[in-house]
Amino acid sequence: MANPTIYGTTTDTATAADIATLAHDSGSGSNRVLKLWTSTIHDGTGEGLASITYNSVSMTNVAGASLEVAFGGRFGEVMFWYLIAPATGSNTIAFTYNSGTRRSVCVTATTYEGAHQTTVIGVSNTTSGSSDTASFTETTTAVDSLLDMGFAIQGGDTEPFSPGTGDVELSDLVSGTNTFLDHGHTNAYQAATSTGSYTVSSTASVTDNTIAGVVEIIPVAAAGGPGAIMTANRGIW
Repeated sequence: MANPTIYGTTTDTATAADIATLAHDSGSGSNRVLKLWTSTIHDGTGEGLASITYNSVSMTNVAGASLEVAFGGRFGEVMFWYLIAPATGSNTIAFTYNSGTRRSVCVTATTYEGAHQTTVIGVSNTTSGSSDTASFTETTTAVDSLLDMGFAIQGGDTEPFSPGTGDVELSDLVSGTNTFLDHGHTNAYQAATSTGSYTVSSTASVTDNTIAGVVEIIPVAAAGGPGAIMTANRGIW
């Protein structure tokens, strides 16, 4: 049994513009999952991302890890997307937006190997507020899973980020320098070794409006045997 491992990460940012496409290499290893954290600041509610494809195959949005909130006269949104068994090699991620005006966009795309090929998502959660820190303490459902967090904070002065103790940072981005319309964006994860309580967190350079989501990435070992996901309400392995 082992935690899912990183094949590769690709990032992009845009200010006063949309990200239309992004090339990303998903490799050719075993039990791959492509996942994306996206964040936007836009003028009106519902003006963020509508859909994403990889090599023309639709990615799935996890509603439990995606949230839109008011960002002081604008709206901020963090969204989590994934695709099991993505096409091998380098392909195009294509982004479709709802009508409206995006002020800034950030994306972190990562391919994991050794991830579950049926039930890859365990727990999920979101949070928002006014702070310099996003933090989640969640009870994992599978041995050797990952708690994977996406965190966005309003303002072009909010980066760099400092990941929490034991967390691995996959991206540390800022869309531009405007302290109202741009934003900082980071993706970090905490590797679990057993089922139980784990914390993943990150701290920005300043305090501002924040929004964040977290998902548990289930390893392939959880398909059966000692690494299996706990049966709901029974505690059976």
